[in-house]
Amino acid sequence: MSVSIVVLEVVFHAISAPLGTHDILILAALCALLSVAPWLGITGDLLYVAVFAAMGAFSSSLAFPVLGVFLVAAVWIIRHRTAQAALLLAGYVLLMFWQNGSVLARMASDVLLSSVAVVVGFAVRKFMDGAELSRRELEESRMGTVRAVESVRAKLGL
Repeated sequence: MSVSIVVLEVVFHAISAPLGTHDILILAALCALLSVAPWLGITGDLLYVAVFAAMGAFSSSLAFPVLGVFLVAAVWIIRHRTAQAALLLAGYVLLMFWQNGSVLARMASDVLLSSVAVVVGFAVRKFMDGAELSRRELEESRMGTVRAVESVRAKLGL
């Protein structure tokens, strides 16, 4: 995701206007944070969100790091942190409203993208929960098989 953000941002700015030093540093920090976030857990996620929010508060011209916010929200939903994901997405929509005003098309886009992140998060969570349930059932079946074998051996006197 970090590489995608860098590529999209660089291509976008190559077409419109070159990146300034300030934006390059913010982009590098965001992408580095997003790259290490899985190893830092919730701390990495929160650091990414904090830097993104600070970037938004100072109205940076970067557009694509928002993909990382949606990724963090989807991961939080997958990890059963739905309330935190909802707060993150609501905060994102409010930040964009504060940054851009009440531009209806922008608000609709932000809500739609947030909805997609929620749907993807819940779909993957359902899949992951189903896989975990299947794993537990398989383990219980294995234990039942071991108990049955031991019972048969005991009856046969082996």
